Parts: sequence; structure tokens; C-alpha cells
Amino acid sequence: MTWRTSRYKQMVIDLLKNNDTIVVLDTETVGLKKKCQIVQFSAIRYRYEKNPFSMREVERLDLYIRPDEKLPESATKVNGITNAFLSDYPDERHCFPVIKEFLSKGGILAGYRLDFDLDKIVGLYERNHDRFSYGRYIDVYEMAKDCIPRDRVENYKLLTAAHYYSCDRGLRFHSSIDDVTATRRVFICTLSEYLRKQEDADSKMRVQLSYCYYWENPKRHSMKRLIAVTSSGQVYYDLIGGFWGTNKDAMCSVDDIDMEHLLSQCFKKYRVSDMKGLSLILKEKRKEKAAV
Repeated sequence: MTWRTSRYKQMVIDLLKNNDTIVVLDTETVGLKKKCQIVQFSAIRYRYEKNPFSMREVERLDLYIRPDEKLPESATKVNGITNAFLSDYPDERHCFPVIKEFLSKGGILAGYRLDFDLDKIVGLYERNHDRFSYGRYIDVYEMAKDCIPRDRVENYKLLTAAHYYSCDRGLRFHSSIDDVTATRRVFICTLSEYLRKQEDADSKMRVQLSYCYYWENPKRHSMKRLIAVTSSGQVYYDLIGGFWGTNKDAMCSVDDIDMEHLLSQCFKKYRVSDMKGLSLILKEKRKEKAAV
């Protein structure tokens, strides 16, 4: 089993406590470059209730946009959108005011791999001599990585996450309006797990840390781990995959351990504030030991 820090979970819960509107958005684009043009922009604004949690659609925007350049065949293969289809739609100079008005009404922005979409929106604003700023946002991709066990899925694509939660029915992925719906569904499923895990937190086992060390597989240098030796066996952090797990001889899984408490012990013992600092100091100690 693996574990990830609950920091993202807490950030999401805190955001939802202080806001009542979420704008779920998605884009289809000319390509993958940071600020390339958008050919489909979709967003739905939801009003949500907290007890119990529910989302009610308030308004939506679904626009096709004719780009200034030809849509490459590689993009068409992904999203099914063709240059012929886009030829009768307005360009981004006509669509920009509509998108800006929609987004200016506020709310938490949410998406799946949201950085990708935000980069394209920033580019849209800049080409239209404006500036896009955003301060409150949720990436449902990060929530999926928190909640879906690594050994249960091949990857964390939106299609995979929606299939895992059996909420992919009736959707055509890489249509941005359907991806918005899929993102909302996965968001609701992962949020439910967040809330359940928060309730279960008090029952976690508080193991005691003995010491930590850096380990690298001599036959497979891509396998690098930080090992925490505890009262319940060895717990490791995979430096390549960025996840926590337990060795086979451990007496429990990371799901049973209060990992926040264990992390606190690790940071305090080695006088660091994060995993990067812990990694650096443990690597240095390994070098010093090897030199003796």
C-alpha cells in the first residue's frame, strides 16, 4: 500500500469551507505548447451545499474557437475536431470577451491536470492584451492520486479515474464539455473519500521512529528510497514515484499508520522542513558512512 501527505486534502476541505461556488473547466487545444491556442473551451459553474455535499449547475459555457493556425492532425486524432469543422466558428478575439465575462464571476476553479488548461487561458488573455489571475483552484488529478491506490490503476488519466469510480458512462473523453462532467464526477467521488478519511484519522496507529536512511538498489539505480525504521517495521518513501509504502516485513500498511505523525518525527529528528531536505541530509550521511 502507499500513502501521500494529507496537505492537498486539507487545502481542498479548507477551500470548500470558505466558498460556495466551483467552476469546473476544460480545454481542447491546437497542441501541447504552454500557451497554444484553444479550440474548445468548456466550463460549468456549480453552486454547492456543504451538509450533505451536493453540486447544482448554475450556468455553463461551451465554445468552439477557430484558431489562427491550422489544427494539426495529431490534435484531431485526440479530440476529433477538424479544421473543416472549426471553419464556421468565431476566432478567439470574438470569443475572448465571453470567456472573460464567465470567469470574472468568480468561484473556485477546478479541472483535471488543471495547470495545462490554466496555461492556455493565460495565453488567451495575453494575446488579447489582458491579464488572467487566479488564486483559488483545485486540481482533481491530485485528489485522484491521493485516493486511488497505485496498484489498482495503470495511470491517473481522467478516463482511468472515471472508470475506476464507475462514473464514465455516457461520456466522450477529449470533448471538453464531457471532460468537465467527468471531472465533476471524479471530484465528488474523491471528495467523499477525503471526508471519510478525515473522520478515520483519529483511529490511526502512532508508530515511533528509530532512525532513517537512504537506500538505492545496486542493481537498479532507478529504485531510490528513504527508509524510516519504526516500531512497526520499515516504512519507505519512493523518491522516483513520490509515494510512501511499507516493506513486506512491516506489521501494518501505511493506511493503518498516522503518517502525518511519522513525518513530523522524521523532520524533527533530522532538523528539516520537507522531503527534499530529508533526502539531502540522508544522502549526505550515506556518503559519509561509505567514506569511512
